[in-house]
Amino acid sequence: MNKIELDAIIAKHWKWLCSEDGGERADLSYADLSYANLSSANLRSANLRYANLSYADLSSADLSYANLSSANLRYANLSSADLSYANLSSANLRSANLRSANLRYADLSSANLRSANLRYADLSSANLRYANLSYANLSFAKDGSICRMDFGGWSICIRATYTSIGCQTHENEKWLAWGYRANAIIKMEPRASAWWRMHGDAIKAAIVVVMKKAKQEKQNGKA
Repeated sequence: MNKIELDAIIAKHWKWLCSEDGGERADLSYADLSYANLSSANLRSANLRYANLSYADLSSADLSYANLSSANLRYANLSSADLSYANLSSANLRSANLRSANLRYADLSSANLRSANLRYADLSSANLRYANLSYANLSFAKDGSICRMDFGGWSICIRATYTSIGCQTHENEKWLAWGYRANAIIKMEPRASAWWRMHGDAIKAAIVVVMKKAKQEKQNGKA
């Protein structure tokens, strides 16, 4: 897609956001936007499913509520971009620059964030189930003390204050207190008690590490 076509789509999208005549929601699904300069563009609520945004410059762009599921954002520059509430499920964000990006409440389930730069990013309440965070830079990220584990059939995502196992999300203190015979565990799923008996100690140990790391990072930030 050439720059003239892209600018026209963004202009119509702006009118759509402002409820003006001639406005139209941007549909850039499957579009080839590799290397495109979209710095500071307003693409709030735009449809970018399966779009190729590899190496694109999206720094400071507004992509809140946008649908970027399965989009290719490899090596894209998303520094300081607003991606709050965006759907990034299954997106390829390998080696993407997400420094200082706002990812609050973003859906990053099954996203590839391998080697991504998430330094200073806000990951508060982001969905990271099944996300690949190997080698990602999470230093100074808000709510960036994260441990991802996959074994025994259910995805595990440990955060500083809460942990998600499969479809169950509870405060860390509760997971740490529950034994495999706890009523809360038994009621979750028919296999949960046996599963927790086998894997619970390993998960609890990881929870303690993540909580300690989050506490240390908070103290370092105040220093």
